Amino acid sequence: MQIKPYYHLPVPNGRYRVGISARQYSYVLGNGAARKVPCTIFYPSEDSAVREPHPYGGDPDKALSVKTNTYEDLPIAPGRFPLIVFSHGMGLCVETHTILLEELASHGYVILGVNHEAPPPCKESAEQNYATAEAFYALPNYGQWAAANADVTDIEQHKLRYRSVVGAAPETVKQNRLWRQDCHVAADGFLSENNHSDSLFFQRVDPLRFAAAGMSFGGACAMGLAQECAKYQAVVNLDGVFYSETWERPLPVPALLVNGDSSVSGDHLRFPFLNAENDAYHVRLAGCEHMNFTDWGNILAENPVIREYDGTQELESRTLGDSDPEELTQAINSLVLDFFNKYLRGMAAPMLDDDTHTLPARVTKRQRNQ
Repeated sequence: MQIKPYYHLPVPNGRYRVGISARQYSYVLGNGAARKVPCTIFYPSEDSAVREPHPYGGDPDKALSVKTNTYEDLPIAPGRFPLIVFSHGMGLCVETHTILLEELASHGYVILGVNHEAPPPCKESAEQNYATAEAFYALPNYGQWAAANADVTDIEQHKLRYRSVVGAAPETVKQNRLWRQDCHVAADGFLSENNHSDSLFFQRVDPLRFAAAGMSFGGACAMGLAQECAKYQAVVNLDGVFYSETWERPLPVPALLVNGDSSVSGDHLRFPFLNAENDAYHVRLAGCEHMNFTDWGNILAENPVIREYDGTQELESRTLGDSDPEELTQAINSLVLDFFNKYLRGMAAPMLDDDTHTLPARVTKRQRNQ
């Protein structure tokens, strides 16, 4: 697929300039093998010196064609900022989400982006396909049903159907545990490192304002983090099926769950939304496909047609959906920023709570006190 020539990513709307930095952490797996966890960190700065922007890392082969709004070696701005641990989609990387992460950093968030390596080879799983046909067919069985039955709130009906989705992907569930461990190691290492006065982030990150976010498989990872670690105060999942051994457990913290209206996956986040025990928002974006939740919506020069088989028929869709891709990017950024502003900063969230919003979306909310 072709990308736009010499494309400048949208300039973030926040008051801060965006810095970028890299870290790497590691730990030892149960089989004795070392696992590396490289991280990309986006953060706010007030530095105004003229600098060359950081090369685009979402697709290193295209780095010279895409101009970012991030700069290396910037001093971090004064203050203490909320921390968001971000996990990318499978087969992608943190910088595939540069537009969103630049936007958040420009508004005063530090984002610890965790890059996950491929799973270590082993005799039992070396030939396993994480995207099995059974899993692919089970997903639309639930997602399309949930989309067609948006008013069905009987949690047992949803649970029964969602069980078939998760049960069809045991290797994917196993991978989720590994990615969560990556995030725990990275977050612990980052916070520990920043207790030292020579750290760039010394006394700049507020450990009491801590959240998890992710896209696709990274979104499922983020939900698992919020379930098993009390330090997370909020979670965002962008179009990630909840492939986890903990899928039946309610989300204990405020959650923003956003999916597109793909004819294949449908409303696949409806069950986690209905099952949440805290404030929750479920957003279905019109004309939105899976890759609209990455930078692709802005940098691709074309919107190719794709054909997929859902187990009963061949379905045709566009890689970037039928809505304006750049408008969808703006909507996703606004939703995520509003959510974190509300639950990490106590601010109003008009995009989520104002019924007069102009989003191309259906927003459903459940409030804990209602």
